[in-house]
Amino acid sequence: MAIYRRLRSRPQARLQSWPLWTPSASRLRYVPAKHGRERKIVAITPFRVTARGKLMRGTSGRDRRRRDRFPANGAGGRKMEQLIAAGEFGAVLDPITTELPSSGRLKAASRQSIPQVIAPGAVDMVDFGPPASVPDQFRHFSSHTPYTTLMRTTSTENASIGWLAVERLSRAQGPTTVLWPAKGVSDYDRQGRVFRDADADRAWLQADTDNLRPEITIREQNCHIKDSEFAQAAVTRLLEQLGPGGSPRADV
Repeated sequence: MAIYRRLRSRPQARLQSWPLWTPSASRLRYVPAKHGRERKIVAITPFRVTARGKLMRGTSGRDRRRRDRFPANGAGGRKMEQLIAAGEFGAVLDPITTELPSSGRLKAASRQSIPQVIAPGAVDMVDFGPPASVPDQFRHFSSHTPYTTLMRTTSTENASIGWLAVERLSRAQGPTTVLWPAKGVSDYDRQGRVFRDADADRAWLQADTDNLRPEITIREQNCHIKDSEFAQAAVTRLLEQLGPGGSPRADV
């Protein structure tokens, strides 16, 4: 996803996440850092239908950064929440909130009062296993791989997910921004693609717009979540929230 390329292009950016595969993420053991960090570390979520290309590589000064990820696949999101709660991160860039209905996501950053930028990445879908595993009553699904079947969410379901985001973000004490990609929330949710349903998508946004506290910023971007324009907006906003007085020159 372009977000990661944008962060990589900034020499001051320092990123942190966890390994891609679920077994690796679920087996990780947390060991607290012995010394304080001079720079803030940003936790980020990728996902296969919103991230593209190679995810997050880079350097900090002359030192190689770790190349880790927090995939939004269940285990990755839970591990990220645990480490945010432990105080390991100074901010969260969370464009992929597809795990929200089935996990404790969007809680730890609010409790820690750290800046966060979120988006409704992949809220247009629910994951199942092979097609034979999908219950007969479910509708409008697409085979992502032979082992993964995606079901399109409805307006009602997206409104419920939006309400869940409102409930959790309402506890945020740190700077919080919701970014809305008007032209689609996943690779399947583009114009002409199988899951494109702008009305169903906007049900999520409407729930947030109608119910979030006024001090939580909502910004609509007239682009797709995979566009460079969206990545630039997300990174710029996070750095503004991190910097003193809203300065984009944060030491991260």
